[in-house]
Amino acid sequence: MKLRFLLFFFVLLLVGCTSPKEITVSFESNGGEQIEAIQTTSNTSLSLPNPIREGYEFLGWYDEENVLTDSPALFQTSTTLYAKWGLETYTVRFVDNEENLISTAQVTMNQTVVFPLPPQKENLVFARWEPAVTKTTEDVTIHAVYTAATDGLQYTLEDDHYVVSGYEGSTSEVIIPDMIAAIPVTTIGSLAFAGNSLLTSIVLPDSITKIEDRAFYEAGNLAAITFSSALETIGTEAFYNCFYLTSITVPAVTIANPLFMAAPILLKLT
Repeated sequence: MKLRFLLFFFVLLLVGCTSPKEITVSFESNGGEQIEAIQTTSNTSLSLPNPIREGYEFLGWYDEENVLTDSPALFQTSTTLYAKWGLETYTVRFVDNEENLISTAQVTMNQTVVFPLPPQKENLVFARWEPAVTKTTEDVTIHAVYTAATDGLQYTLEDDHYVVSGYEGSTSEVIIPDMIAAIPVTTIGSLAFAGNSLLTSIVLPDSITKIEDRAFYEAGNLAAITFSSALETIGTEAFYNCFYLTSITVPAVTIANPLFMAAPILLKLT
């Protein structure tokens, strides 16, 4: 009789231990989106949610003993799970104006993008990167943007702008760029083209605001010039002895005198 009672008690205990019971699975997202606790029963298969955190990759749910919990999971008792994160990595591609790959870089959230040295192009100068991102939260392709510029031009960086300081090219028709590496070209420097008998025409971009003294002094074959609409100042003797430059039209600018000494030029102001 006693043996039967013990056996019956053991069966009741075993059934009680294996019967499903209500439990709670809680989630600590550690900086990610909040995940509501799930009410379930023990020994019930449970698919675990995947939280989101900007700039991070979800690595999984871990228990208090830092053991990864696979999904789906079975729980015997109420449990709290903890999210682990790794910084998400983004690919930055740098391409030239013909979509040729220059280089790639792997960056994480809030990591500064380091731009490569853009390749040189004939009769072009590197102007800027587009988009000019310094940080990113997604894969991105950044293009090297070039602007037309005659080879052989020389530049001097002064504070926040470039000055065209000389020309050693072999082309008679010269194009000045408006920008170099995101810095504007604003000035034709003093004596930049002085005595250059090769030069026959020149195009100034709208970034040019100043032509300094004697910039084209005795550039005897200069016959055509396209002025910047933003031009503000033309220096003394800027076109001295430019005999072929018989007529020019310039914006309403400040003009130093004598401007065209020894050169019979018809000057029109717009």
